[in-house]
Amino acid sequence: MSMAIAPPRRRSPLPSLTSNNMSAGAYNPFTDLPVPPRLFVGRTAEVAAIARAVKDSLAGQFRPVTVIGDPGMGKTSLGDYIRSLPAQIASTGIHPPVIVKVSLGGCRSTMDACVQILDSIREASQPIPLFDRFKNHLATLKEFGLDLGPVGFKIARDDSMTPNKLILQFDRVVMELAGALPEEYGGLFLILDELDSISGAEGFASFLKTLVESFDGRNRSGARHIGLMLLLNPAHRDRLEAGHATVLRGHTLLEIKPLMLDECAALIETALGVGSPRKKVSAGFASFVHYWTSGVPSFIHATCRAAFDVDQDQLLDEEDFRNGVLGTPEVVGAIADLELKHFRKRYQQDILSNRYRRILHAIASHKGDEVTPKQIRDKLTSTKEHDGLVVYLRNMVDREVLKKSPGQVGRYTLPDRMFKVFLRLEEIRKSRPKS
Repeated sequence: MSMAIAPPRRRSPLPSLTSNNMSAGAYNPFTDLPVPPRLFVGRTAEVAAIARAVKDSLAGQFRPVTVIGDPGMGKTSLGDYIRSLPAQIASTGIHPPVIVKVSLGGCRSTMDACVQILDSIREASQPIPLFDRFKNHLATLKEFGLDLGPVGFKIARDDSMTPNKLILQFDRVVMELAGALPEEYGGLFLILDELDSISGAEGFASFLKTLVESFDGRNRSGARHIGLMLLLNPAHRDRLEAGHATVLRGHTLLEIKPLMLDECAALIETALGVGSPRKKVSAGFASFVHYWTSGVPSFIHATCRAAFDVDQDQLLDEEDFRNGVLGTPEVVGAIADLELKHFRKRYQQDILSNRYRRILHAIASHKGDEVTPKQIRDKLTSTKEHDGLVVYLRNMVDREVLKKSPGQVGRYTLPDRMFKVFLRLEEIRKSRPKS
């Protein structure tokens, strides 16, 4: 599918607030945030597997779930969708769990993680409401060195407190909170997200392994049931397993991959159904989007969001997609957004030198998706860069800047086609004469 590559267009100083796409009541349904459950599509098998794990946990069979996916693949959106399961479970006559989603993004230690989990349980308890039932249990946390303030828990400054005591007895604390739930709730289900820093923190993997084993034992003993789900990218998994080799043993492992074409089309159709003004898509638009975004959900949203903004005739077509990716005088191109969120890190932080970057540019200049070392050598202008090329390629695969073609020995691909677009645009920028 041809999409001519051109440098992003320069923006005018101020776009008109009266333009067709900035009228009052306009609503672009494509988002750079986790999608709300009403716009969630696909992942049918994964949702079914998680739902089974939730029901098993409610029945006393603790079955932790770990969802693994690259950044932008929709793990957080999946976690948010799972929070809508209690209503579905209640409709079957089973007492549903209270599902608590916990972001551990700001945590640097196991103690931080414990506090954040308790704080998230506290927040989730207020709308039910459960807070009065929890008061006695929350008050006992003072013995662990925690104070409950107006905005949540904080670690007390009293040096006589021993915060490690909370880590050692955390399973009991959480189970007591689960036990305080009203009878119409079958238990507590925790979803742990954003493990970027905490996954490699000293002792966290061992803590998590011990916590899972304890929850399993307590579920079997007839205590109020509890469930657990982790949302990890491959780097998180590697760091956890480096901390404890069997930390994920016994988990149901689910890998979420790019969306299929029909799922991509359903995502676009579902989103446009709530957008304003109402827009349609041309024949083949979904296929074009799916091809260039490689089915990555966050890329689909970013490119369709820009296409929605640049469109003038209420019909999204391939030209809107191209202009949306590259940008117009009034709309920042999707490639600029993806550069900040994904590609700049790959291009500057995840590789070691300009030699790696020259190899990337040589790969991006190749017409097809798959490329061999010989084809890369043919694109490199300096014969000195031929030496050790295979080692460089292996390092790039290890750093997830490059992928081995599945089932094809000695062939490589970029992680996605939008990264190829970024690299080609970067090459154009570099070749421009400096003013």
